[in-house]
Amino acid sequence: MPLTRPMQQGIEIIVRWMLIPLAILVFGGTTGGFPVWAQNVTPRPTILSPANAQRPQTIPTPIRNLRLDLLRFVDMRVESVTPDGVVLSDNLSQVDNRRFYFWDNKKKVLTDTNEDGLSGSVITPEEGGYMLYLHDEFLSRRDVNGDGQAISVVLRMYHFQTGQRFNIGIPARSATPRPDETRHQFEYHLYNHVLSFSASNSPSNNNTQAERNAPWHIVNMLDLVYAIEGTPTPTPSPTYTVTPGPSPTPTPTLTPSLTPTSTPIPTVPPELRNLADMNSDGKVDALDLMLFRYFWFKEE
Repeated sequence: MPLTRPMQQGIEIIVRWMLIPLAILVFGGTTGGFPVWAQNVTPRPTILSPANAQRPQTIPTPIRNLRLDLLRFVDMRVESVTPDGVVLSDNLSQVDNRRFYFWDNKKKVLTDTNEDGLSGSVITPEEGGYMLYLHDEFLSRRDVNGDGQAISVVLRMYHFQTGQRFNIGIPARSATPRPDETRHQFEYHLYNHVLSFSASNSPSNNNTQAERNAPWHIVNMLDLVYAIEGTPTPTPSPTYTVTPGPSPTPTPTLTPSLTPTSTPIPTVPPELRNLADMNSDGKVDALDLMLFRYFWFKEE
């Protein structure tokens, strides 16, 4: 039965409505008018529990009464450990500023740094070489940064090898601390010899007032270390420069010549030497032997 015009229009309307959802799935992510459909991920977990944990067998060793050397620091507190040694503080004094000591791993000597600072404030780089710490002038009653008043908490640096000390700056108390910090804590961090600290706008930073908009200072501590120790000179890599020159003269190859083997001189008894000189040259040699063989042993 032929389709009438109204029937054809009805079929076209149905097909268009069926294509709309397909267009939404295909072009929805690019048009921005429809949500983007994502694929589902099917997890394939590996189940681990104490029930399937391995129990390694203990391997006994023949060591008995092993004596292990150790260092025992009495009346001291470990502040930081570096490859160079250990930074310690006096644990007997009941003040916030405590005397710092340094155990040198190479020299095997405990050194009094003649420096004091807040316990728990010492930070050191991974490579060692120096330490950074806070000194409270109000507690020590000493003006360590030379500003004429002893009211600041000063960020200082101590160099282990030379014993030199430097004032880096006056840090600020944090008004917006990190998650691992508390409010009113001094902000200073060291990573890969790069020191960052918030600088106080006032020298009287020893109170508990936090600063809400303190500027930050970034210092490369290697600049100070190199000023003390000298800039390390890198070992230059050897360079080879090819200079064109005349073609080398070919060296002639010498072919070794064959060394002739001498014919042994015949041994002639003295009484027959006068008869053995076949060519009468006054001596008996290989030529006489050859003539002797030629005439007397000649094949017929």
